[in-house]
Amino acid sequence: MARTKPTPSNGSQSPQPRGLYTGLFSAAELTALAAAAEAGSLAGEIELLRVLIRRATAAAGAVPEVDQLDSISRAIQVLTTSVRAQHVITGAAAANLQEALARALDEVANELGLGGTS
Repeated sequence: MARTKPTPSNGSQSPQPRGLYTGLFSAAELTALAAAAEAGSLAGEIELLRVLIRRATAAAGAVPEVDQLDSISRAIQVLTTSVRAQHVITGAAAANLQEALARALDEVANELGLGGTS
């Protein structure tokens, strides 16, 4: 059964997500998705992944079964990908690249006797 899209109570028309799966979301889920899109961050997802990894690790005990270890390993891979994506989203990756290039240029200039910028 498809769920209907919520309508704002104040009469304004806020942008509604569109897509193949939109009809499967509840009104609360659509609201949460809209808020997450506005935030432009994966911080909540990263926090959730860390909590789930911690719970899975605690539940596995001292000697995890192969399937538990596989699930935890996959979750860590997803966490790593999410942290990398967050790094790109925030522009930190670009800033780090710019700093690295500036340092490299300074080193080359110093080696050539041209003097660096620092």
